[in-house]
Amino acid sequence: MLTLAEKYKKCVNEVHKIFYEVSCDREELIKVLEGKDQVIRWNVLEDLALKGKKDAEAYKHVTETHGEKEALSRAIFLGI
Repeated sequence: MLTLAEKYKKCVNEVHKIFYEVSCDREELIKVLEGKDQVIRWNVLEDLALKGKKDAEAYKHVTETHGEKEALSRAIFLGI
């Protein structure tokens, strides 16, 4: 993380935050640091929605936004 923070001139705390947002996927982290747009980043509210009931509007919104496969992958990452 320190090496990436130095290479991309970012604060190491910011790099760690982004790393968590991309489910600790190093390749996705690098894409974000390089400014690529095709990376799915998760936020706290979306994570909370995944913890809710599958018939809740928040859960439906997240799966419609990110896709069912990505939502399942994130839920596994979160240990849900």
